[in-house]
Amino acid sequence: MSDRESDSLAARARAAEELANAVQATYAAHTGIVSAWANGTITHADAYELLHTVDVRLAAALYDVRHALGLEDKA
Repeated sequence: MSDRESDSLAARARAAEELANAVQATYAAHTGIVSAWANGTITHADAYELLHTVDVRLAAALYDVRHALGLEDKA
């Protein structure tokens, strides 16, 4: 395996690990936000805003992985 192939494989592995971490963090954040809303700690509007922020971060992580894997849209 060439150095270039090895570097590409390592970059892909890092991107996949980052995505897995982002998914886990998103799940934990969603659970905490919904729980806080359900017990009245935060308002519905605050929960909506927080959930949106968390989802945007997950979308960014997904974009980074697609880029690392060479799967970005060819528009």
